[in-house]
Amino acid sequence: MSQERSKAPGQRRPQSDANQFSAISFVIKQYLAGVRTAMPVIVRGVRNAGGIEPVGTVDVEPLVSQLDGTGKIVSHGIIYDMPYLRMQGGTNAIIIDPEVGDIGLAVVSDRDVSNVKSTRKVSAPGSNRRNHFSDGFYFGGFLNGNPAQYIQFSTEGITLVSPTAIKLQAPNISQEATESISNTAPTISDTATQSVNLSAPSIGLDGALTQGKGENGGDANFGGAITAEKEITGNGVPLSDHEHDKVQPGDGNSGKPVK
Repeated sequence: MSQERSKAPGQRRPQSDANQFSAISFVIKQYLAGVRTAMPVIVRGVRNAGGIEPVGTVDVEPLVSQLDGTGKIVSHGIIYDMPYLRMQGGTNAIIIDPEVGDIGLAVVSDRDVSNVKSTRKVSAPGSNRRNHFSDGFYFGGFLNGNPAQYIQFSTEGITLVSPTAIKLQAPNISQEATESISNTAPTISDTATQSVNLSAPSIGLDGALTQGKGENGGDANFGGAITAEKEITGNGVPLSDHEHDKVQPGDGNSGKPVK
């Protein structure tokens, strides 16, 4: 039974058989054309558990297309389940998982790494496959647009920006500055389940002060003198200008303040 020959244009040219050197060069070029090393790719799919989970994989499409013998563009298609890079040492990591549309670099291993991907241990090659896209790893962060959430390091310092929220979580968090610490926002809220301690040679408050009206309301105790440039009112009675009833002459005592 005869076999139908492919009608797809090949890479062979009339000069490919011009002499022995040309023939050998054609064979070598054809072999090298199948060797994959590295190529820019775009992410078409992301698979990970989200949150604080082990690194996942991406589906990518090479950005540099193939050409047939007539110069016609031929797409590579999608390469599935390519592990992506996460900056991690031990249990310490910076988690920036890739997203669909990201551009990065696919770096291809020279051996079949399927067994390593499944066991994460020293393993024999899964096959005799060599320099194949199936054994690639994704490194992100090339040719992408402006970020909206970022950490910027420059000669002016470190800038941390998020359009949504920034959360710090640890058993102990401390801030140390040799000059000053500033917080600016429409509303600043601090909540402690036990106590809040402020210690400084001088503490200045600029604004109206309300104490004792929340669920943790209580008394105010001062160990030093209190100086007020304006009136002090206690239980509805002004301190500097009030009257007493039942006033007695001499060494007698007056009654309680009435207003």
